[in-house]
Amino acid sequence: MRLLLTSALVLAAALPAFADETKGEVLAFDRYARVIVMADKTVWQLAAQTPTPKGLKAGDVIHIVYDTLGEDGLDKITAIEVQPR
Repeated sequence: MRLLLTSALVLAAALPAFADETKGEVLAFDRYARVIVMADKTVWQLAAQTPTPKGLKAGDVIHIVYDTLGEDGLDKITAIEVQPR
């Protein structure tokens, strides 16, 4: 039983980053600082290599796909898409 539990824990620790997603309205976008502030006051800092939709602006509804490191937090944003209204 202990071997099974230990094996499960080792496998869980070795898993790659998990994909997650969120959707919401953009309150502000600073393209120079590469920061998106959402209407719910969450702040997304974008890496230099993160592609952003052309013409992204306040009021747009966006869908963000990102990788997490489990409980260790955000790894990277993989996609940002403007949603039709």
